[in-house]
Amino acid sequence: RVLTARNSEELQQQLPLFMNREGEQPVLLEVFTSMEENRKVIQSYYEQLKHHNK
Repeated sequence: RVLTARNSEELQQQLPLFMNREGEQPVLLEVFTSMEENRKVIQSYYEQLKHHNK
């Protein structure tokens, strides 16, 4: 089973289905995000790592 979320509202709807442990089949939750936002988050993460490892 594949669930998808393209915004926070869809994510909130899909999370209970994704976290349900009663299902007998694997479940995949595919979350679509903005490439620009991804770039900013990854850049920030690497900057934090760089400063933490000094």
